[in-house]
Amino acid sequence: LTSSLYLNSYTKSISDCSSGIKSCLPTSFSTSSKVSVSSRPGSSLVNGYQPNPCLPRKLVRPMGCYSAGSYCGYNESIFNSNEKETMQFLNDRLACYLEKVRFLEQENADLEYKIQEWYEGQTPYVYTDLNCYYKMIEELQQQISCAKADNARLCLDVDNLKVASDDYAIKYEYEHGLCQSAEADVKSLRRILDDLTLCKADLETELEALTEELLCLRKNHEKEATPLRRQLGDHINVELDAAPSCDLNKVLDEIRYQYETLVDNNQHEVKDWYHTQMEELNKEVISSGEQLQGCQNEIIQLKHTVQALEIDLQTQHNLNTALENTLAETETHYSQQLSELQCLISDVEVQLAELQSDIEHQYGEYKVLLDAKCQLDCEISVYHRLLDQLMVKLSVSNLPRTLGHKQTAGVLCGPDPQGQQQQPSWWQPGTSGCRGSRTMMAWV
Repeated sequence: LTSSLYLNSYTKSISDCSSGIKSCLPTSFSTSSKVSVSSRPGSSLVNGYQPNPCLPRKLVRPMGCYSAGSYCGYNESIFNSNEKETMQFLNDRLACYLEKVRFLEQENADLEYKIQEWYEGQTPYVYTDLNCYYKMIEELQQQISCAKADNARLCLDVDNLKVASDDYAIKYEYEHGLCQSAEADVKSLRRILDDLTLCKADLETELEALTEELLCLRKNHEKEATPLRRQLGDHINVELDAAPSCDLNKVLDEIRYQYETLVDNNQHEVKDWYHTQMEELNKEVISSGEQLQGCQNEIIQLKHTVQALEIDLQTQHNLNTALENTLAETETHYSQQLSELQCLISDVEVQLAELQSDIEHQYGEYKVLLDAKCQLDCEISVYHRLLDQLMVKLSVSNLPRTLGHKQTAGVLCGPDPQGQQQQPSWWQPGTSGCRGSRTMMAWV
């Protein structure tokens, strides 16, 4: 009866120890696999048992050996040789874990002391007020934005002035061309005027020659008529028996009349010829002037068309230049943005690579911790199996046999010679669990 009560308390302490170990484990470990401790003997054994891969094969018994038919021999010892070896192996493992826990606690204390000394040796951080600098930066940014706006406005004014100067240059070239064409027309008209003056001079010289010839003819006529008049002035009465004589005055008058008529005819002919020549020249001048005016009008229209086309061409050139500048600025802006995005992508890739390496490292640590947890779960299940087997055997056997076998089971729960229960070295009364379980699992 005392042994059964002790075994019940020992089973309860083992379950409390397993619950303490669960509380020390991380959430992922505590939720991944749970160890069930039931008051029903053999329940954890029937639900499923996976042997610890770290245990020797000879310590792992098959599942069939714990069936109901195997409880017929209650006269044999409570713990056979395999169970004793398993308990000894588990006790050694637990002692090794406790030694490691103590060592890690000492190292943690040393590290905490060093960290505390390092923090004490560091100078405290003094916070500096940067609001005034932020205000100055905002004012400077506003000034920069205003300067950029003024610069853009001045650039626009400069572009407008350039366009206006180009328009004035085109107008100057057009007016200069008109002036040159007018000067060429004046030169051609001056040549025509010179030709007409030369023709006029020739006609005047011919007129003078004809007038001189007329004067010469008149002088010769006077010279011839004077002696005849003198001869007619003397009264000589000569009576001749001859044919009747003609009147010389009449003859002279007729000759004078004939010459005057001839001179008048020649003069009229010369005047008519001169007038016809002048009219023809005037007609030619008028027709050439009309043709010249028509050509000038056509040239002016063509020049106007050329000027309009040149203005359109210059406007298109300016527009093309502005669009090229805008395209270049846009390309530079987008190239800068692309470079910034590429730098950002490279930084993100580096961070992603670091995260992947950290994840792989944490995954490796997680696998190590998971293996350790599985190993501990297997060991705890072995403990439960052994305790369940012990409780089943003790519940079935009678009290005298139980008292007879106390010395056989004294490795874990046998009483000492003074009548007290013998407990393991890692057991502390009143704690309902194993000593250093939390520290051990924290180390794991």
